Amino acid sequence: TFVDFWRMVWHNQSCIIVMTTRTIERSRMKCGQYWPSDEQADEQFEEFIVYNNGISEHQDFTETQLMLHNTNTGESRLITHL
Repeated sequence: TFVDFWRMVWHNQSCIIVMTTRTIERSRMKCGQYWPSDEQADEQFEEFIVYNNGISEHQDFTETQLMLHNTNTGESRLITHL
């Protein structure tokens, strides 16, 4: 689940996520949207709030800066999503 994914990211102290597929390819859903796609938007997954701090479009990939906030501890971590 998305919650399990964000718990794994938190517990492993990951600072970068490399997504090797698009959410939709050839009109087929390949991956769920587990982060907010709009800049300055946020989405809550149980104890985690994921903030989209900004999107940079590059020639071959999109870079999104996410802030992962743990509501149980009050801590936040910056995550780069490629």
